[in-house]
Amino acid sequence: MQLNNDEIRRYSRHLILPEVGLAGQKKIKATSVLCIGAGGLGSPISMYLAAAGIGKIGIVDFDTVDFSNLQRQILHTDADVGRPKAQSAKETLHGINPNCEVVIHNTRISSENAFDLIRPYDIVVDGTDNFPTRYLTNDACVLLASGTHSAPPLEDATSPAGRALAAAVAEVCLDLATAIVRDGEGATKLVSVEVGGALDRKEARQVAYTIAHSPLVKTALFASDPNWGRILAAVGRSGLADLVIERVRISLDDLCIVRDGGRAPDYREQAGREVLQRPAFAIRVELGRGAAAARVLSCDLSYDYVRINAEYRS
Repeated sequence: MQLNNDEIRRYSRHLILPEVGLAGQKKIKATSVLCIGAGGLGSPISMYLAAAGIGKIGIVDFDTVDFSNLQRQILHTDADVGRPKAQSAKETLHGINPNCEVVIHNTRISSENAFDLIRPYDIVVDGTDNFPTRYLTNDACVLLASGTHSAPPLEDATSPAGRALAAAVAEVCLDLATAIVRDGEGATKLVSVEVGGALDRKEARQVAYTIAHSPLVKTALFASDPNWGRILAAVGRSGLADLVIERVRISLDDLCIVRDGGRAPDYREQAGREVLQRPAFAIRVELGRGAAAARVLSCDLSYDYVRINAEYRS
């Protein structure tokens, strides 16, 4: 990567800096940056990048320039009103530095195109103004972060490699979800509510969330009280049509506490209390209606939860 005579004159103030110098400026020129958004944030960012000598800048923006944009989106002028922002940005950046290659992507970033948009670039700058796009961009960058190795691009999500990636991502998401629940305000116990035997996954989730959100269940868990009636009542009020309560089976880990719609004959409360004294355990519900299942992570409801939320005002 060499600098032409124009670039040597243009970047002369960089070249005399010991921290940059000729070698550093060549690295800057060899770098590619994708700017997602050409509005209030993307405008100054992309302009400074072009002026600094970034070799390739990609602009992702699907919008057109509106007159109300001009007081902050300094990439654009009156003459650009009604034009695509990406095209306006390209012309402005070329005006700042004709040595910079500007690639426009006149589209909205989505889960369908995020990988293809981001993959060719070294650095991604998030210049968006909404959380869904920011989370999408972050997730795509994290998933592509190891894409510089020699492995070929993943083309088929159903291939062994695709399934392995999906499993790895699911494992990471589960670890993060578990950490969030463990860190609940005043939480002392991690509870996995696992519902099976449902007609469909929606139904299984409905029952699991009803149990997980029940203050009566959560407070009983904090007290290590194996109150099977509260759990069974939550199942009953979850809103399932034609629920046959006699088919319901409930266990704490592998300890069956409810069978045939009532307390299991061989269940002993001390055994249930011992399960609930553990820092993590499962409430398992079998509905006896089908083959669908779902799992929801929850925690107990303690004195500290009330104290923490009573001591501050949001």
